[in-house]
Parts: sequence; structure tokens; C-alpha cells
Amino acid sequence: MSVWVWECQQVCCGYAFSVGDVIRWPVESLNLSSLPVELATSVTLVREEHSDDTLPTVTGRIASILLVPEEGGTSKSMTTLPSGAQTQDPTYAGELHGQFSDLIGYVVELTDERLSAPG
Repeated sequence: MSVWVWECQQVCCGYAFSVGDVIRWPVESLNLSSLPVELATSVTLVREEHSDDTLPTVTGRIASILLVPEEGGTSKSMTTLPSGAQTQDPTYAGELHGQFSDLIGYVVELTDERLSAPG
């Protein structure tokens, strides 16, 4: 299962995550028109940190993190976050944002995922 994480929400109220982490995120259905075309068929949920307890949650282990820049979002412009690096790791942030100053979000691939009802 793939989950979209907006960079603006990550910066605002997210927490650093990396490959191998077990996460529990509130999610909602994704508006496919807001994603680059290449991703629209593979991503169905979006992490939503600005929610109450009315959204379902997804729990799983992060298998990979794909960084998606704004400019077209083609597979040539996307890259995978290296193993061990976190999304908000200060030692990597300069390189990450130097290379992707227009980063719009992440595609987070989960394994052992479970979707739970709201509440």
C-alpha cells in the first residue's frame, strides 16, 4: 500500500520518519488530480495530520520513501530517500532540499499494513 505525504504537512506538524519505521497515520482517500500522473494509479491514501478521530488510520512498516518534486513529477525527477536517512534529518536536509527545493511530497510504501476504522 502506498500513502501520499504532503511536504507542507510534514514541515508543519509531521515527525521525521525513515525506512523501517512502524507508523500509525490518520488517512483519507486521495484526490488523484492533485498528484503527478505517474503516481495517480499507485497511491490511494493521503496522510492527514489536520484531522480529528473521524478518519481511519493506517498502520504499517515503511518499505520505501520516494521524494517527489513539483516540476512535472516524472520518474526521472524522483528519487528514493536513502536507507537510514529521515525525512527531517538536519544532516541530510540541506542535500535533500538543495536537490529538491521544490519538493511537494513523498510516496511512502508500506508493508504489513492494516487499515483501521475511525475512532
